[in-house]
Amino acid sequence: MSKTIDIERIHELPVAERLRLLDLIWDSLAEEDADVPVDPAVLAEMRRRSQWARDNPDQLISHDEMKARLRSLM
Repeated sequence: MSKTIDIERIHELPVAERLRLLDLIWDSLAEEDADVPVDPAVLAEMRRRSQWARDNPDQLISHDEMKARLRSLM
């Protein structure tokens, strides 16, 4: 089944609905185990941050702590 996308209609959607559409698209890629290309600069930054985390475990915080910090900013 072919589906068409009306870009103008997407632009008219509220931000929350466009974000939901993005979630659905990302989920569909994950379901298909799609090979999503990653920009080499982004990959290099991910590797740099991963190495930093391994080298500085005392600087890391838990997921719960991160959520608490973010909530305190709201």
